Amino acid sequence: RPEVRFYHPFVSLRDRAKLAKRLCAELKDEELSLKEIDMALRAAYAEQERYRDDVRRQGELVLKQLFEQKQSGIVLLGRPYHIDPEVNHGLPQLIQSLGWAVLSEDCLEHLAEAPNLRVINQWEYHSRLYRAAHFAAQNRDYRLEAVQLNSFGCGLDAVTIEQVQEIMSRYGCLHTVIKLDSINNLGAARIRLRSLRAALREKQCFSKAACPSRSPEFVKSMRRDYTILAPQVAPWQFKFIEVALQKAGYNLVIPDKRGREVVELGLKYVHNDVCFPAVLVVGQLLKALQSGVYDPSRTAIMYFRSGGGCRASNYTAFLRKALDECGFKQVPIMSVFSHQSPGFAFTMPMVIDIVKSTIYGDLLMQCVLRMRPYEKTSGSVQSCYDKWEQLCREDIRTGSYRTFVKNIWRIVDDFDRIPVHEEAAKPRVGIVGEIMVKYMPAANNNLVEWLESEGAEVVMPGLLSFFQYCAYDGIVRHDLLSGSWLCKMGSQVFLRLVQYLTKELRRALEASCHFAPGATIQELAEYAQKHLSLGNMNGEGWLIAAETAAMVQSGINNIVSVQPFGCLPNHVIARGMMKSLRECYPWANLCAIDYDSSLSEVNQHNRLKLMLAVAKEKL
Repeated sequence: RPEVRFYHPFVSLRDRAKLAKRLCAELKDEELSLKEIDMALRAAYAEQERYRDDVRRQGELVLKQLFEQKQSGIVLLGRPYHIDPEVNHGLPQLIQSLGWAVLSEDCLEHLAEAPNLRVINQWEYHSRLYRAAHFAAQNRDYRLEAVQLNSFGCGLDAVTIEQVQEIMSRYGCLHTVIKLDSINNLGAARIRLRSLRAALREKQCFSKAACPSRSPEFVKSMRRDYTILAPQVAPWQFKFIEVALQKAGYNLVIPDKRGREVVELGLKYVHNDVCFPAVLVVGQLLKALQSGVYDPSRTAIMYFRSGGGCRASNYTAFLRKALDECGFKQVPIMSVFSHQSPGFAFTMPMVIDIVKSTIYGDLLMQCVLRMRPYEKTSGSVQSCYDKWEQLCREDIRTGSYRTFVKNIWRIVDDFDRIPVHEEAAKPRVGIVGEIMVKYMPAANNNLVEWLESEGAEVVMPGLLSFFQYCAYDGIVRHDLLSGSWLCKMGSQVFLRLVQYLTKELRRALEASCHFAPGATIQELAEYAQKHLSLGNMNGEGWLIAAETAAMVQSGINNIVSVQPFGCLPNHVIARGMMKSLRECYPWANLCAIDYDSSLSEVNQHNRLKLMLAVAKEKL
């Protein structure tokens, strides 16, 4: 009904004073005063606390009864939505019918100590879940067992399931996982629960796992004689970023490991529900360590951790587990950005070099992809690229800002002069989506090469846009949620630095006869806001919709959105925004493709061919 107003602002419940101001601004059409909203929030927070106290008291009462009557109970762990009967299919009642009392983590977590965790504890419900599992495992007098609910495709459960299993195994306890989806047949769940009951009745002795030892840390003294391995994510840009970090004193190596054996190695050591990029990251690094080229006692691993709400924040936890199980416990992980290791520190010269490296990679990628499909002499574009790759790497090591600017203009001019078939008409196909799947050929089945072989010209946004998106999110967190003012200021400083370093790049591209500058981060944010809130920051968040809209605005109407299978943030944004994008740009030819270790390459190519057929018809 059009007369019904739907409010859906992004807000944070952490800061009541800021929440009141945000709601006052969002609900200004309702003519509510700040005082009225503050009074309502005061009552709401008080009622929430009363509710929590009621749940905790009831939990303590059930525990007392279990202890006195020597009965058993099940701590039912899961996501908040699992309390919905339509989602849990009546599983709590099934557990009760088998003779167990049912307790949720909400009624126990206040009684438990925070357990020692391998993963990052970044979600409130995860924290409750871990504490409740720890309480059940520690306090065997209450005869509590843990059953964890998992919904199909819920990627974050790949993090929590392994961590809960580790907590329970420290005390010799069983950990039962029941996967729920739209099928409401609980026959399999009944069998799992009966097996659990049978095992407990037989009083089997379950082996206890050793408490996790403290993982080795990368410290400052290791910079001198440690080789640092980093996963390959974006080959165009990382070959230059590698040089920038070497210049800063880190002996960084990005090993070129690819192929099915890398995927199989990753699958062997990570949870089956984890995303494809995690499989590749773990597989690459384990393959490098197993190659014998590097001494494990003098090798560390670097990973750029986002700290956001997707599984990528816990890649270091996946890596740590895989390294330990593969016999590389002595190898430290040097995490960068979120939860930064003590042996790593950003300096302004390093940041400048990283930005310059990314600009070089983005520019050369843009030039090659624009010119290669039309070259008159086969290999001429690659020859020009090879020349400039060496010159740019040398400039990062020893050059100045002046030589950087000169190189930018000369790169554009050199590629502009390559003889091409100007009259040739090929469909231009843009690629957006998750970072690793977008840039890494091993993650997207050589998508760029395949599209060019099918007669298309490929267009890819630069990696620098993703860095700017991450920085811009610091501003959004402060303005919409509860982010700090200091973080906002840091983001603004970084964005100004990027603006300064890309000024000459934009001028050079504007003066070119074949190239054009892309949208600025401010323009991308404006494009995104036509379709969704900038509060959508998990994964690649609003950047996917923004880059799609920017491409269509610049005349690139055929766009492939790529993401790992089961990547919920990107599925919500990439697929969820397609209807809105098509309504705004009805001529756009949009296609979404999933990538995973087990998905059929033939099916991917068939969908791409249908998209290309439409693109060629519109030429």
